[in-house]
Amino acid sequence: MSLNLDSLYISNLEKYVGGELNIIQGKNNIEIIQDNELQYSLENKIDNSYSLFYIERGKKIEIAQYSSELEMKRKFAIAIRGLIGKKISYENGDDFENAQNIIEVERLMRLHIGKEYYSIMNPEKMKINLEFNNNNRYSIYLLNQNGDKIYKEQNEEPPFIFFRFYSEALFYRVMIERIDSYEIIFADILTNQEKYDLMSV
Repeated sequence: MSLNLDSLYISNLEKYVGGELNIIQGKNNIEIIQDNELQYSLENKIDNSYSLFYIERGKKIEIAQYSSELEMKRKFAIAIRGLIGKKISYENGDDFENAQNIIEVERLMRLHIGKEYYSIMNPEKMKINLEFNNNNRYSIYLLNQNGDKIYKEQNEEPPFIFFRFYSEALFYRVMIERIDSYEIIFADILTNQEKYDLMSV
């Protein structure tokens, strides 16, 4: 039992995150030191599974588990990018909280998100969808490749639902961009299903 992330993986990880990482690598674990109070520890368990821990001021919390080395290498990279790399900015959220109707929401979504990531009142696979229920209430879901609806919010009113639609679509877009970047930097071509599995990291 050992955890061995080679120098090429570490180099690619730093490129992916966008800067040099303070890394301490042991036989069965690797620690990334963010600052004096915050670290992340990836540990190889006895059963050859892996766990990622968040450590703040000595308090250790498990935040992810990986069942194989391949899954670990992919999801660990994407998780660290999210934890240490550039954060998602929801700076346009006020526009959606002030939106008066669905026509305005559509205009704002085209402006701030891009049509390839969402759909309004027209279910599209692998997009964040907004559907009208009744009594001025809406639901938000991701329609997966099998046609299953993965609901994010159900039966909520504006303006809350408009902001949530924006934030879910923005997060989805950023995750797709991170996965695309991962493929390029790590030279690891993913299937559509593998990309979908990484969306929840």
